[in-house]
Amino acid sequence: MSNDSASFEVRTEPGVQIKWVVTVSDRPAGADETVTTKRLVESLHEVERSIEKTLCDRGRISRTVYRANSRDVHFADGSVIEWNWQPTTFDWRCLDCGVDTDAIDEYYMVHDQVWLQAAPDGKGQLCIGCLEARLGRTLSATDFTDAEVNNPGLGARSVRLVDRLNRTE
Repeated sequence: MSNDSASFEVRTEPGVQIKWVVTVSDRPAGADETVTTKRLVESLHEVERSIEKTLCDRGRISRTVYRANSRDVHFADGSVIEWNWQPTTFDWRCLDCGVDTDAIDEYYMVHDQVWLQAAPDGKGQLCIGCLEARLGRTLSATDFTDAEVNNPGLGARSVRLVDRLNRTE
């Protein structure tokens, strides 16, 4: 911890990540409607870079309002952009064995009825082995949704997950 009272350090358990949900509301000059977008970023540094890039692309700034976790920028042409950011926690640990499912490349999406059969409250993460143990059977391709995260060509996947994504029964 630094001596600077405005600084802080976040430490998490293995398998737990903190990311930032950034909401950007942009009201162009003379417009009646505001366009709002949301995205997930890895760090506060990435939030600041996004703001900086936008400011370089826009006109002259007439006023900036700084608040904790937000910034409103008013431009000379009357347009306003508001940034708000909030931390969110991702816990990738398997509910049963505690392994970091992100680290072992076992992130996937099964159909709701399959998931709720194994995890009735609908919450948490399970590695493939623990999900199968709870179900009492081996997963097959029909258990998985067509979500992009299940695309075998998407990137690193555990051998076990790839096997189940391709298993016909």
